[in-house]
Amino acid sequence: MQTTATRAVECPQCAERTRVSIPDEDADLKVSHSVAAYGEQTAVSCSNGHRYWVVVC
Repeated sequence: MQTTATRAVECPQCAERTRVSIPDEDADLKVSHSVAAYGEQTAVSCSNGHRYWVVVC
């Protein structure tokens, strides 16, 4: 069975922490208010309803 790596990221609006799946435990993550023009990215919504993107660098 393969396990998926996860990491907690902080919402840029309210600092609520949300766990996201990442392709590799050593990956660098960048939180952004908008969609990036490059890289693998995931849209995230915190429990307060704020939407932001996490880019895997």
